[in-house]
Amino acid sequence: QKYLKQSGLAKLSPDPETEAKEMMDYKSVRRKGDEDAAVRMEEMMARCRNFVRAKADTFEERMREAQQREEEAHRAERLRREREERERLAKE
Repeated sequence: QKYLKQSGLAKLSPDPETEAKEMMDYKSVRRKGDEDAAVRMEEMMARCRNFVRAKADTFEERMREAQQREEEAHRAERLRREREERERLAKE
């Protein structure tokens, strides 16, 4: 090989004009894709904000319910322990 342009690798690669055109096509497709992605992202964020607003309104109610369930579980556990203690004492 006397010149780089005669190498096998150089012969396989497209000429600079074709490469520039392909790059411009890619950039325009990418720009369109970026815009679509931005729109989808904004829609998703709007849905998330709506979800948070809806759940924020019921937060105190859900906390109250959770506290009641927890108190009920503690009460049930205390009764179970008392019953086991009575059974143990009855066996002795």
